[in-house]
Amino acid sequence: MHPPKTKVHLSWLCSSLLLGLATLAPAAELRVMSFNIWVGGDAGKQPLEQTAAVIRGSRADIVGVQESRGFEKDGVRPDHGAKLAELLGWHWFSQGSSPGVLSRFPIETNTPAKQGVSIRLPSGQRVWMYNVHFNHAPYQPYQLLNIPYANAPFIKTADEAVAEASKARGGEVMRLLGDLKPALATGEPVFLTGDFNEPSHLDWTERAATAGVCPLPVRWPATLAVVEAGMRDAFRTAHPDEVARTTSQRV
Repeated sequence: MHPPKTKVHLSWLCSSLLLGLATLAPAAELRVMSFNIWVGGDAGKQPLEQTAAVIRGSRADIVGVQESRGFEKDGVRPDHGAKLAELLGWHWFSQGSSPGVLSRFPIETNTPAKQGVSIRLPSGQRVWMYNVHFNHAPYQPYQLLNIPYANAPFIKTADEAVAEASKARGGEVMRLLGDLKPALATGEPVFLTGDFNEPSHLDWTERAATAGVCPLPVRWPATLAVVEAGMRDAFRTAHPDEVARTTSQRV
């Protein structure tokens, strides 16, 4: 639980998952956002100025961005994250491919695997911000619902779904956990945003399946591993009823 007077604002956007382990100084306020901008905005023909306006309107302080790079031009995929930072007057850290971190506050260091960064708040407190974009295929909800995608086989059971998910993203999850655990050990606030391309085990429950919200209960391994490492699902912390408040599995 957050201490009295602590205000942590957590935003969910574009089918992205946001988890946090946070104990901010009393009366501190921090807004963290996850945003998949879809091929740097190019896929939806959205000007970067419009994307910047969305971020300003959210009043976010830190944004985990997925798909920051635009369509290839002259053999290069431009990094629109850097341009967004320029428009906002913020700081940008590219994680090497499509994800990156935008921050209103100075970014001090990055973790060894570039899965996260440390950020210094105006109060002097340090927080850790992690951001990921996991493999999109095969996508197990489509496999369970017999929706053709990426030439993946159809499946029927929860065990098959977990096995397929582990095969698709297990290596990425282990890489994240290896980079995440040292930050968790500091006792400082840690946030994780990302496009997991996998549902949450906190959504696909027995209760949700009985209510027809999902086809069957599945203990999805990516979110389960992160929660077992010590993180909390921000959406489910704020909205614990997985039947009344669910989230879209696709943009």
